[in-house]
Amino acid sequence: MPSLLNASISKLNGGLQKARINIEGFFDSFEVHFNPDQYTITENGQIRSIPAKTGDKAIIQYVGGVTSTLNLTLYFDTNAKMEMGGVQQKAQDVSSITHRISNALNVNQLLNRPPIVTFDWGSTQYHGFVLKVNTTYTMFTMSGMPVRAKVDLVLQEVEPPFYVKLNPIKLINQTKALILSQDTSLWNMASNEYSDISQWKTIAQANNIMDPLNMAVGTVLKIPALNK
Repeated sequence: MPSLLNASISKLNGGLQKARINIEGFFDSFEVHFNPDQYTITENGQIRSIPAKTGDKAIIQYVGGVTSTLNLTLYFDTNAKMEMGGVQQKAQDVSSITHRISNALNVNQLLNRPPIVTFDWGSTQYHGFVLKVNTTYTMFTMSGMPVRAKVDLVLQEVEPPFYVKLNPIKLINQTKALILSQDTSLWNMASNEYSDISQWKTIAQANNIMDPLNMAVGTVLKIPALNK
């Protein structure tokens, strides 16, 4: 398996930078066991072909911006490993890791939408929704516990600030959540969500915010439903 070569090189070089998977909303972040040997970013322009009423050539119409998808394969191995001093680590169920990725297909109750997954490695930081996960388990213990897996992952790109382009579905009497970006504030959140800038206090109270001018970018804020 080519990814094992990465592991050998890592030992020789004193440890290479590992790729990370970050899952929004779960505050979940973990390193892959073997860096990918390659990944593919596919970009498509949104063009529509309309049959012409007369003549042979169709009418070509531009209908939107460029869309991007990331395809990559990740390898995970939780079989027993020899540690420093000759202490052997017990094998663990690798599905505890792979399920964290496949669960990102589901709606996060805090966000009211699937979470955004970030692939972070070197100069690449790719944010996207999970479109497809294909997990293949390739090694098992005598009891049948999977300890090695290959995960083929496809992400649909999403550009920050996420809350602007990905407002959660508005549900009646249900709290939702937004992510604070550099160019937003409680005031414009209140204006966008409630059509009333004075409701910034509602958001502040729901999140125990004492100073609305001193908040960290990336903070997940609860946006409560207004009592009618």
